[in-house]
Amino acid sequence: SMQEMEDCEPIFIDCLQDGVEVEVEPYCQVSGAIPAGVKDVDWDSLKADLTSFGEDYQVEFKISPDKRQLRMSGLRAAVIASRADATEVVSTYFSTT
Repeated sequence: SMQEMEDCEPIFIDCLQDGVEVEVEPYCQVSGAIPAGVKDVDWDSLKADLTSFGEDYQVEFKISPDKRQLRMSGLRAAVIASRADATEVVSTYFSTT
């Protein structure tokens, strides 16, 4: 896939000719609030787990600088397919008890 390439525009232009089928997949993002009052979150472990998860599911995570929001983004199909599993991983880190 050209998605993994650093600079795919020249290859795309070289391959684009009359009659070539091009498939465009929508990119999306979902976000959620990190629960208020969470205690003892190991942010380094969470980031490592999200990075590993993202590599497996081809999605990317970002935690807002104020640690109040988590965003998952990627191709729409990947985000949809990974959302339930991502919720499960994230929920292990945020317990308000």
